[in-house]
Amino acid sequence: MPAALDRLLGRAAPTRTDRLRRTAFDRGIRGGSLPWVGIAAVTYGLKALRWALTPEEPAVVSEAIAPGETIVITHLPAPPTRRQRRKARRRDRRRRRREAEASKRAARYAASRKGRKAAAKRAKADEKAAERAAERAARYAKSRKGRKAAAKRAKAEAKAGTKAARRAKAAT
Repeated sequence: MPAALDRLLGRAAPTRTDRLRRTAFDRGIRGGSLPWVGIAAVTYGLKALRWALTPEEPAVVSEAIAPGETIVITHLPAPPTRRQRRKARRRDRRRRRREAEASKRAARYAASRKGRKAAAKRAKADEKAAERAAERAARYAKSRKGRKAAAKRAKAEAKAGTKAARRAKAAT
């Protein structure tokens, strides 16, 4: 397997012994060459011996857990690399620059004759909308449905007032 692929998969690059073992396997066991079978046996034997003689990694924590206790294992993300920090700084600078340019453009537009005219037009439209809403409210209040709703609200307020008065009287 190419070293680049090993790095991509997160494995260490193959050593000379690894390459020799792979070649011996391919040429000896798969290919049928007797000398290469011997080399494969030796290299695999050395690998097995190294595995057998490697001590176990010591446990970091070993505690008894009572019933009902929990263990929380977390993995914090790696801190950003220098490249990621640089990218973030550039991105922030670009964003701030764009925002500053946009606010300058907006200020220039607002100061221009066209901007003032548009602002006056918006204010006039808002004023008309408020007038229409007031007219609608007045028409509703005059209608039969509006009068019924107003009477219902007044009755509810009076009832609430009497309840509050009763509570105040009971408290004294």
